[in-house]
Amino acid sequence: MNRDKLKRISFLLTFVTGLVFTPLLQAHSFPQPGNKGEVSLLGIYYERDKTISPEDLKGKFKLQMDGPRAISMNLDRSEWGVLWFKVEPGRYNLVPTDNFSITPDVPGSFEVPPSSIILAPFRIIRTKNGARSETINEEERQKAGRELAVNVNYPQWFGRDIIGFGSLRPVLDPETLQFTVSIN
Repeated sequence: MNRDKLKRISFLLTFVTGLVFTPLLQAHSFPQPGNKGEVSLLGIYYERDKTISPEDLKGKFKLQMDGPRAISMNLDRSEWGVLWFKVEPGRYNLVPTDNFSITPDVPGSFEVPPSSIILAPFRIIRTKNGARSETINEEERQKAGRELAVNVNYPQWFGRDIIGFGSLRPVLDPETLQFTVSIN
């Protein structure tokens, strides 16, 4: 085989490998459940206030939740996202601060059952001066479900109860795509 042909094959393999494995690299932001079957996965939906631009926000905003294990969250300037945490079962509560307000009639406390994947019953809105909680709507629940279905790739999370994702629940497929590439 001549040198140009080998370079083209090498480039093609690098390109295809990048396409196949890049989504898998994104999934590493999900915590691995480990050996404890009762551990749950908690998702907290957040977004930037639609009336402000990312440039109006300074750095990250830190939030806290109390529960069997304290959770510390850093909200960035993203338009939206879901923060995922491996948690022990129990009751979790948002902790209000001077620059974070829990909106009345929006649940700031919820129960995480064992062996589940749960989306918190609120969304966090990042504002210019801090953050606030609001009721999560069906569209946001479905966006969080799609993100979960696309990104989670640990077989240990399969078969868990899925709670709070709305009418279109994410399907977590335990089958892994396997392929072989050979060059002659």
